[in-house]
Amino acid sequence: MSASTRPAEVRRSIHSGTAAPARPALRVIEGGKKSTASQKSSPRAKAKATRALALRPFLRFGIGIAFLGVSLVGSLLLRTQMVQDSFEVTQLQTSIGVLTQDVQDDQTTLDGLESSLPDKAANLGMVPQSSTVTLDISKNAQ
Repeated sequence: MSASTRPAEVRRSIHSGTAAPARPALRVIEGGKKSTASQKSSPRAKAKATRALALRPFLRFGIGIAFLGVSLVGSLLLRTQMVQDSFEVTQLQTSIGVLTQDVQDDQTTLDGLESSLPDKAANLGMVPQSSTVTLDISKNAQ
């Protein structure tokens, strides 16, 4: 019997005065996972299965909280390392600036000493050379 013909039959039976056909008895059909014979016979097994199903949301919640905690600790460790590296970079840049200034000071001192060299040589009695002399010390030149 199809679903479309059934209401018409019910209407006919109501109008004709005959009793409606009896409905079939309802029964429970369990869906989902198939149960084994040991679960059907053992109430403890059913209780364990019920507890396991009840604990699943808590397990997922616990895993989520653990993941968030590990992420938070990882983030804090990363930030701490970045701050430490930043501090070291700042110290190195300061050290490079001091060393650059020392090199410039030493270069200024050297330039001053080179400029005072002719005066010191004259005080010692040295005479500046007027022309350049070249010596050839090779074997072939005689």
